[in-house]
Amino acid sequence: MTRILLIDDDSLEEEILRRCVKKFAPDHDVTIHHVFKCSGAIDHLLNHNYDLVILDNLLAASISGKFSVPVIKQYLGACPLIIASSNIDVDYLQDPKTLGVDAIIDKQDLDVFMLKFLKSRTEADTKIKDVISSSINAA
Repeated sequence: MTRILLIDDDSLEEEILRRCVKKFAPDHDVTIHHVFKCSGAIDHLLNHNYDLVILDNLLAASISGKFSVPVIKQYLGACPLIIASSNIDVDYLQDPKTLGVDAIIDKQDLDVFMLKFLKSRTEADTKIKDVISSSINAA
């Protein structure tokens, strides 16, 4: 199972993400939790493990990723964090390392990113299953 936390102040983004997952990985077990604020994200990160966190660059039209990323990173652990934005031309969104995230994705390209992400998860699951299967057969 793949667990995704979406932090976005627009409820339509959750539906877009769900449709994207359904389109590209209909057989993959994906759980999406959606929160509107960093405080809600912190609650979820304290109580659940995630495979990916997607953070909208602008929450409530005034809280940018420059503020949100350091707050969220305190609770992430090893989970990858990406910024999704409708406008990636902003100066601080030019380099993921400068902002301290794993990737910066234009929301128009989120479907391509999710396809690659879910495919890599499926391939990793298959490799793990192959290793387990070969270990059992060898015994």
